[in-house]
Amino acid sequence: MNDKYELKVLGIRHHGAGSCLRVVKALQEYKPDYICVEMPFEATALFPLLLNREIKFPIAFLFFSKLLKSKSLYLPVADFSPELQAILYALNNTIPVSAIDLPSELFFQVDSRSTKYEENLSDDEINMVRDPIGYLAKLDGYKDGERWWELNIEHDTDQVDLFDKIKQMMQYLREQSQYKDDEETLMREAWMKNELVKIIESGKRKIAIVCGAWHAPIFDQIESTSKKLFTDKKFKKLEIAQSLIPWSFQRMALSKYYTAGISSPVWHQFLFEDRTEAISKWLTHAAIIFRKQNYSINTAQIIDAEILTRNIAFLRNHTLPCIDDMLDAAVATFCEGKEELINLVKEKAIVGIQIGQVPLDNSSLPFQIIFFELLKVCKLDKYWKSSEDIIIDLDLRKDHHLKQSNFLHLCRLLNIDFGFVNAEVSSLGNFKESWRLHWQPELDHRVVELSLYGNSIEDVVEEYLKEILNSNSNMKDLASILNHLLKSKVNCRSELIVGKILESTSYESDLIILANTINPLYSITQFGSLFNYETQIIEDIISNIVPKCILVLQSTTKELDREYSKKLLTAIQILDNFIVSSKLYEKEWEICLYKLNDSRSNNTMVSGKIWQILLNRNVDLEDRFMAEINFIFESGEENNQVDWIEGFLSQHTQFFYFPKRLVLAIHSWLISLSEDSFRSVLVFLRRVFADISSIEKNKIYELLKVNKYENKSNDEILYLLAESRRTLINDII
Repeated sequence: MNDKYELKVLGIRHHGAGSCLRVVKALQEYKPDYICVEMPFEATALFPLLLNREIKFPIAFLFFSKLLKSKSLYLPVADFSPELQAILYALNNTIPVSAIDLPSELFFQVDSRSTKYEENLSDDEINMVRDPIGYLAKLDGYKDGERWWELNIEHDTDQVDLFDKIKQMMQYLREQSQYKDDEETLMREAWMKNELVKIIESGKRKIAIVCGAWHAPIFDQIESTSKKLFTDKKFKKLEIAQSLIPWSFQRMALSKYYTAGISSPVWHQFLFEDRTEAISKWLTHAAIIFRKQNYSINTAQIIDAEILTRNIAFLRNHTLPCIDDMLDAAVATFCEGKEELINLVKEKAIVGIQIGQVPLDNSSLPFQIIFFELLKVCKLDKYWKSSEDIIIDLDLRKDHHLKQSNFLHLCRLLNIDFGFVNAEVSSLGNFKESWRLHWQPELDHRVVELSLYGNSIEDVVEEYLKEILNSNSNMKDLASILNHLLKSKVNCRSELIVGKILESTSYESDLIILANTINPLYSITQFGSLFNYETQIIEDIISNIVPKCILVLQSTTKELDREYSKKLLTAIQILDNFIVSSKLYEKEWEICLYKLNDSRSNNTMVSGKIWQILLNRNVDLEDRFMAEINFIFESGEENNQVDWIEGFLSQHTQFFYFPKRLVLAIHSWLISLSEDSFRSVLVFLRRVFADISSIEKNKIYELLKVNKYENKSNDEILYLLAESRRTLINDII
């Protein structure tokens, strides 16, 4: 290999405005004839697409394998990502550029969690490898590696020679830890060195390498590269699909799910755009968010906050104010020292809501193109990139609304979680649907993932349902899938799903699963004429499930743990709602309820629930109910009392059906508790009443209002109630 070549290694943090600006400056000064970036080998083919003017950052490079559908690799980039600016610099200056990291098909097959290399290392050396930045930070007296890097490296945007110092620091750590690391890292570094050898042998002489700081020292001795790591492994040949997809600042933020992220994408965006104006821009940005929350922040406060920010940074010996300095200044000037107020805007001001954009092009997969064309035809594309929840109401008798419903059910069927049926709206009528739409960057990821199943909608649904049918999906999941399949109008495998549900019905004995199967099946029968499918077979399945639920319930209400009891309350409510709505099995259900009601051995929570249903149906049971209350509340077992109340108040309790003395009886119990018992019950009451509608809360409050000048009734204890306790109860309601 010819020795007449020169390398410029630029060790960076993957998303850092300071690193990014230094990289651009270094490339301008160095003027390389070739640029290498640490990205999966296949990414090179996508680089030219980055010049498309319709692209709006942040975006992500995504890589998928058709053979290993459960695995994927995504690499986000924003304007302030050093790799992105290096690629754009190369493309705009007609300089060859390539991704030199391990191909994604090998990434999917190597072990990134292996710790065998640690066997011959000391604890100190292990810490160097696991968290090199954190290790350096501790040597410098910092507890947080991110904060140390931010203050000492990212805030320095000009000094190109800082790259040499970074490499020296990492070289020291790599030497101390004997250049040992996990299998994935060693294979990646070996591959990158091999690629660099090929580039040098092709005649390139001035080569710039943009890579993570940890890898910077490995390029000093590229001739020593060994291919042993690759020849000892048997790798499968994987067909890789790749694409550019939109991403968001929220998904680029540092978290336990994305450890390469940064604490404040918004701040780094402002730093990248204009370091001299970054502070005033961020404070103005925060002030605008406050104003949208109806807090008045004037221009003078913004100016005061900037002055205070710089003073705080000076006192803390920061070369440039950091996000913590600005937050402290914002609390003092915008929030009048009330730290809790900053939490109202913290996420939007620090992380941001910016979402990227990627146009469809020749690199897009067929299903991707079909999906987004259909999204546009249904006029739902304007909601696809919205960062806010959107509610849309559909009248299924209108052709366009029906097409939108078909599309949204297709999304639900394929686990593209763009739309959710808005269950809170219950008064729209039999021909209406209400949907809550919410976009997330992962949805584009999911569309790409599904594109690996086939080229058309029918192909994708067919392959996806094959997986479902071969899995251990329970009846509830199958019923939900069947519901969305029929309503999406994709004619595929519905008879096989029906058959599997029927088969499951014969042996399933879990009441929770049986009951939760009813709603999606009943929903199918309600819309059959609109969606043009036959409902008789579905009605037959329901006629098998409901009687079985009623029968199973009678033997499932004893000796239950708390978690299962709460799920059982929901199952009982589902049964009752279905029977009230359909007018089917009313007699059988009533017999079951009375039979359970007569038994003293029921689970206490379930007993409260059954009383709620019976009272909704028959107010004449008031006297028996009062006897039940006396039995429960005089038992002295506080846990039973609380469980009974929770069951009684669960799932849309309709207090306007209940006579006043029923509510007053519960109130009397509350005020008769000891102080310690009352305090413990109070926590529970707050949780229960959080789920009760405001209309019902107002009804209870009216029932509990007592005029102290009225003649005292049998409920004399209400009048003797200490004012503090009455206030607490009223506050909860």
